[in-house]
Amino acid sequence: MTSLKKRKKIKLSENQQGAQRRFIKAVAYAKWQMDKPEMKALYETGINKKKLSAYTVALTDALKAPEVDLIETINYYGAVGDTIVISAIDDFKVHRVLVKIIDSDGNRIECGEAVQHGFRSALWTYTATVENFCLDRTRIVATAFDYPGNEGTLETSCVHSFGRPTPAEKTDKSCGKLNKTSKRKNP
Repeated sequence: MTSLKKRKKIKLSENQQGAQRRFIKAVAYAKWQMDKPEMKALYETGINKKKLSAYTVALTDALKAPEVDLIETINYYGAVGDTIVISAIDDFKVHRVLVKIIDSDGNRIECGEAVQHGFRSALWTYTATVENFCLDRTRIVATAFDYPGNEGTLETSCVHSFGRPTPAEKTDKSCGKLNKTSKRKNP
């Protein structure tokens, strides 16, 4: 006859409780995705030596937020049709990228979805649809979303206030410098 020792209940820290909640949500998400044939097929494309099943790919996708690591504004001068290139990565796949252009007073000039360069590409392009006459302190905010809804955000500021550049001014890359305030959110 064996006797089982009673296990002491260990009190988890706030961080441990948060990690436990995130893991429980990730497990529920992965199970839910395996019930959807189209999502299971999508996650099967992520199977590799470390992630041996679609379920594992979905689980790890739910645990890790995407990251925006670059906002390139060298071709954005405030005109309709100007482009902003965003680099966004995720452990599986970035689902969409939302771009907001905000003036120096905090008013939204425009907001819209960027277009991915290819199915597995980390590059996305946003094409401006509204004229922006004053680039001085204009902020560009890019937020990447993955399939589970995790998000990662990066912001950059334009630091000059001129319109369409002359050929000599096109070499001035001051608008493309990153504002080192990077925000990541993992619900």
